[in-house]
Amino acid sequence: MSKERLESANGVLKQQAEKITGPDKEKFNELVTAVERENLKEAKRLYISLGGEDFEELKKVPAPKKTESKEKAEQSSKRGDIGMDVEGFRKAFNSTAKNLNLIDMTLGKLKVQDGAVQDVFTYKISDYVYLQGSINKSDGSVREVTMVGAGDGTAQSGTDILVTIGLLIASTNPDLTTEERAGVLQDLGLLSEGVDISQINQSTKRNGIKYTIKGSKELGVWFIASDANEK
Repeated sequence: MSKERLESANGVLKQQAEKITGPDKEKFNELVTAVERENLKEAKRLYISLGGEDFEELKKVPAPKKTESKEKAEQSSKRGDIGMDVEGFRKAFNSTAKNLNLIDMTLGKLKVQDGAVQDVFTYKISDYVYLQGSINKSDGSVREVTMVGAGDGTAQSGTDILVTIGLLIASTNPDLTTEERAGVLQDLGLLSEGVDISQINQSTKRNGIKYTIKGSKELGVWFIASDANEK
């Protein structure tokens, strides 16, 4: 029996001792003392003499539960995020686009719509590319951003999709070098010779951000930036 459980058992016995009157009171007090001194042999003898059937019952007294700190509880219940709110994401995306001289790819105001579980925004970048974002209701942080690309076989549609993927990587991971961003594309299989983007399904992680790409002939291409630590 651990010290913690002995202390718990002793506390229960003391509470019972206060309710006992008559000839058994003195013997019960001796039982409490025996448990306090961790004299299990004497405690067992006294426990049985008082009518207890199984001294092991004392060992079944549950150990006190440790109270989880408020901060830890909040962290465990908090959904993942990519380290910015909606406006922070918009500014990061636009800053990246301007630095790369892609002014026509910058984002206007992102209108957030209320959702049952999480809020969302949708933004049309071009005829071929849309952005969808999910936002945590608790603090307004962006949980993930998804690019939905619908290529039609033209060079423009393919360019819009690949450029948007590059902008999402750079805006959510601004410390990556050009070579490191290319490494993300390589890990996702986008730089492989003869790749069929409609069949692709890969993911990779960088600095706490998970990048996932999924291709479908029916639904197009989905590229997702999310919290790498979210399960």
